[in-house]
Amino acid sequence: MENLSHSGMSSSFLPHLITEKLNHENYLIWKRQIMPFIRSQGLFGHLDGSTKAPPISVLQERKNEAGEVIVVHEDNNPEHAVWMR
Repeated sequence: MENLSHSGMSSSFLPHLITEKLNHENYLIWKRQIMPFIRSQGLFGHLDGSTKAPPISVLQERKNEAGEVIVVHEDNNPEHAVWMR
């Protein structure tokens, strides 16, 4: 199997790298093929729950010249959009 340590590897290569289609009899073989790819893409934390989703929205504050908060509103969190990719 190819070395999957390159984090820029596209998922379009996945069908060529994984020769076993998952079924009820071959989980261990399939796992040995898919896990290096998942790790190389930085996605393992999504599977084991160690990567937590950032909040969907964030509060934005605006202050006046005196430093007092005059406007607070909610905006989409760009970190959440990146996390969802």
